[in-house]
Amino acid sequence: DWADLGAYQGYSVSSTPRPGAIVSWPAGGIFGRYGHVAIVQSVNGDGTFNLSEYNWIPYGYSERNNVSPAGARFIY
Repeated sequence: DWADLGAYQGYSVSSTPRPGAIVSWPAGGIFGRYGHVAIVQSVNGDGTFNLSEYNWIPYGYSERNNVSPAGARFIY
């Protein structure tokens, strides 16, 4: 769990997205048995955020927009 490890190592961890943060989702559901991490590129006025990532699409780079922060933890 990246968020727990980040907090243990002294990083700030929050439920609020911030540009440049690592976003971490726990294992389970659509995030599979390992969870998922990505980088927050920007935050929108409605609280959603835009990200860049690898392996959401198997073995490839992708970008997603207007992602809900629900269930995610952000490491600064």
